[in-house]
Amino acid sequence: CCDMRRAVIICDIILLVGGVLSLCFEGIGAYGASAVANMSFDDDAFASFGDDATADIFQGGLDGSQALMKQAEDLLLGLMVITSITLATTGASIWGAINYNYWPVAANTICLGVRAILPFLMGAPSIMGAAITALWIYPHVVFCLEVRSGVLCRETYGREQFSCCCIAERVLVSAPGIAVAEAGIPVEAEVV
Repeated sequence: CCDMRRAVIICDIILLVGGVLSLCFEGIGAYGASAVANMSFDDDAFASFGDDATADIFQGGLDGSQALMKQAEDLLLGLMVITSITLATTGASIWGAINYNYWPVAANTICLGVRAILPFLMGAPSIMGAAITALWIYPHVVFCLEVRSGVLCRETYGREQFSCCCIAERVLVSAPGIAVAEAGIPVEAEVV
């Protein structure tokens, strides 16, 4: 058994940092797409091509590119909304895990689940992305189950905390009546 409270907090901090970076890059991409989509040229810009046929081809390519960039801008703005919602639920989940609160962690679990299946619904399936998201969802689901069943709460956290490899020092019993810290420093402990 592992300390799912700590696992949720660590996963959510990583998700929060990644989400903030993603939001920045999505914003930069949306700004660039918007700039291209809103470009305008006057007829004098196309006069340098020398003939009308070349200018028409260039203008048609520019119009197509601008339409594509407008779609990219709309997509990136939609991703920014989804990322913002994910950031909000992830922040709430960190608070929920710290305070042993079921609902914020459950809300983030649902949000992560939606993000895992959304590419499939949009026609751009990502098996690897869904698998990685499932690994991130796992500690959230177990945390929710443990909190809901009463296994994990403020009163019982002491025994959960020592079942994790993440703590600085664990006490190992090496022989009856003698406990040795993992760092090799003898400590006194009561052996039951």
